[in-house]
Amino acid sequence: TLPAQFIFTPHPHLSFQVPSTQLETKIQVSTLQSRAQSIRASPSNNKKQWHKVAMSDFQVDILLSLIQGIEGKAWAEQIEGWSKRDLEVCTWEGIACDTTDQETVVGIELPNSRFVGTLPSELGELVSLKTLNLSQNLIEGTIPPAIAALPHLEKFNLNQNMLSGYLPLFNSPVLLELTVADNLLFGSLPSTFGDRHERLEWLDLSGNSMYGRIPASIGHMKNLHTLTLSDNNFSGTIPAALGDAALNYLYMDHNDFVGVIPPELLKPDSQLMEVWLQHNYLSGSIPAAIGSLDEIYDFYIDGNKFTGTVPEDICTENLNQDFFESAGDNEDHDFCDAISCAAGEFSFDGLYPCDECEEGTTSPYLGQVGECLDKSQDVILNLIYEKTKGTDWNGAAIQGWGTYTDPCGWTGVTCDGHGNVVALELSGMNLQGKIPEEIGFLDYLTTLDLSDNRLFGVIPSDLRWAPLTKLDVSGNKLAGVVAPMLCLKGGINKNGQSGDFNCDHIACGVGTYSETGYALKVGDCMRCETAKYLGQKTCGPVDENEQTDSPWQDMPSVPHITTGDDGDLTSGEIAGIFFGVLFVALSLFGSVVVFVRNKGNDKDAELTPEEKESMTQINPDVEFT
Repeated sequence: TLPAQFIFTPHPHLSFQVPSTQLETKIQVSTLQSRAQSIRASPSNNKKQWHKVAMSDFQVDILLSLIQGIEGKAWAEQIEGWSKRDLEVCTWEGIACDTTDQETVVGIELPNSRFVGTLPSELGELVSLKTLNLSQNLIEGTIPPAIAALPHLEKFNLNQNMLSGYLPLFNSPVLLELTVADNLLFGSLPSTFGDRHERLEWLDLSGNSMYGRIPASIGHMKNLHTLTLSDNNFSGTIPAALGDAALNYLYMDHNDFVGVIPPELLKPDSQLMEVWLQHNYLSGSIPAAIGSLDEIYDFYIDGNKFTGTVPEDICTENLNQDFFESAGDNEDHDFCDAISCAAGEFSFDGLYPCDECEEGTTSPYLGQVGECLDKSQDVILNLIYEKTKGTDWNGAAIQGWGTYTDPCGWTGVTCDGHGNVVALELSGMNLQGKIPEEIGFLDYLTTLDLSDNRLFGVIPSDLRWAPLTKLDVSGNKLAGVVAPMLCLKGGINKNGQSGDFNCDHIACGVGTYSETGYALKVGDCMRCETAKYLGQKTCGPVDENEQTDSPWQDMPSVPHITTGDDGDLTSGEIAGIFFGVLFVALSLFGSVVVFVRNKGNDKDAELTPEEKESMTQINPDVEFT
């Protein structure tokens, strides 16, 4: 048996795993006896040795919380250490310890190790942890807030797992690398993200379901050299503040960004080497300033809404040269095709090799992907039906849609005397999906009403091509901002009258609302903090039971209190509420104090003063009475 001075009720984080066999029991007892004898043999080092033993047990229990179920046990058997039989955690595979004390765990690096399980919140108790790399495994569940709260975390890499839920706020002010690519995470970035992580050098959120706008505070991260946001649902415009970061690699492809490429991003002293913006909804022209960037070698913009031509200054063999590697030596190479196909052309990728649009089709854009647009109104109407799940539309009697009959008799379709579609009024018919961009190529369309449906995504800038005078997309779940090119379209809902070109005429922006969902005059769209979609007609969530999008953005609402007839609380009501809340709070506090004191007395009674002092060194928050 152990000497009396080593018999104690352990701290909750120092508990020993119950042995499953008699052999394991003998091994653990033998180990404890030898460690106890070693400590007794050196009385002057008792305190230091006791601290080391306790610290070792503390870290062992936390690390072994990663081992979960049958798969976890099988995983642990394949790697070195990771067992109660080996208490020297600094020798375990994938574990790094502080080089000074050689006992404090500061790193867990086990990428592609076939780990299966979840992230235990206990890892958040390794407060000195600087590196956590469990990429390319099969980790499910959420990222525990306790891990995100680690105060000294520098590198967090959970790429290529199956993590879900919101991306939490990370508390570490020294975070250098945050990579969670190819998971199932969602949510948006808070406006203060860049201010919280000014030292960040590498941010990779690609391959998730993140959404919302990119905060301008990202420009405050002066050391950021790699920003990867590819394959998400981010929307809004590209922040001009990105030009303030020290970016070398910028990947924002396959999102829902609108607007132009900000000139601030292409300053002469920029160190950009790769810029991927393909497959968004960006518009305007391609800036010639690209040609002044000395370091850039990849610049992809296909699959957007750019118009005009590719500036000749950027059509060089050094930009996107990989597209000509398989073409052989040919002096007739059009290096502009390596940037994007010209208007009226298309290709599989939107750039070299390019083909001309077939007869009856068109493309006003650079970098047209897949095929050109068919301008036949019958084809466009049927595409609208297919892309918005027409078989699920509702209404008194849906007629014509889904057929190739005369569209002038279809539900919600109005034609002029020549059979040209001039109005589409499909309000409240359960249209689902994104607004089809093909609508903008109905050459005679003046009225478009898609209000009160289940549409999401962005308002396509393609609508600028139609001669619209009335547009209503209110009452949907449209995100981001109105495309700037559409805001410059005169005539829509009185846009441009008296020189007033305003996006609110298209749809009230996020954070505002009006009775119609858009503005006919300045000031119609009123402030509303809970309006999170474009074109809202009420101040509040679109659905009554809808949950908030992100714990970063929405705080708990103030409980509703019914007032008197005049709308004000009386002094008696205020006093009643105050003393009622005070009484409940004091009652709960008293119960907790009694419970904690009783529990503390039971456990602390078995600890010697020396042991209590050692415990406080391990956990300074522990108090003894």
